[in-house]
Amino acid sequence: MRPRSPFGYEPNEEIRRLLEDFRDMVNFCIDYACKRRVTSYAELRKGVYEEWKRRWSCSTHYCHSACKIALAMLKTYRRKHKEGKPEAKKLFMQLDPQLYKFYGDRVRISAKPRKFIFLDLKYGECQRRFIEAWRDGHLKTGEITINETKIIIPFKKEEGWRPMPQGFKGGCGLRKATWLRDNNGRFEGDEKTCKQGENAQQKVAQLELQKTTVLY
Repeated sequence: MRPRSPFGYEPNEEIRRLLEDFRDMVNFCIDYACKRRVTSYAELRKGVYEEWKRRWSCSTHYCHSACKIALAMLKTYRRKHKEGKPEAKKLFMQLDPQLYKFYGDRVRISAKPRKFIFLDLKYGECQRRFIEAWRDGHLKTGEITINETKIIIPFKKEEGWRPMPQGFKGGCGLRKATWLRDNNGRFEGDEKTCKQGENAQQKVAQLELQKTTVLY
């Protein structure tokens, strides 16, 4: 499970206005989706984009996030209600890494193109350990959530796949199966088993080149 660490911050008028704008964006997306019976993210994103640009001058990534939250709220609402629509009332927003920069002791938020809001973070010993691991390069941050008083920052760890050594019997990490190789590196067993082992080895080699992100 990815740990989510809450940080405090000192609220100001700039961040409150941005939170209020984001709430309006979500409700705008909900209205559009309900009127046109849209359930697809791609369709909603395409449908609201031009009007969204006329209403708000924020980075377009805010539109992406508002669409995702609107559809999630609609899905939850429709499980319990046959009619009507939900409404975003609380002040919060979710920002992907394109919209913020984490410095350890503060966060820079991209409110508009070339306009930033800086928030100094308040934290204790628990959060300090995450910050130190992040500074050492062991952790990266994911999509953050901001409300009126807190910033929730998820941390994740990157790990690579290790190729199977020769003569090793064990799981390859791709499926619940094992392959046995002789000292010459050839897979043992019937033709199907050997083919599965070769395919797994190729997959592991590819993943070794492009690291796979694993939840910390």
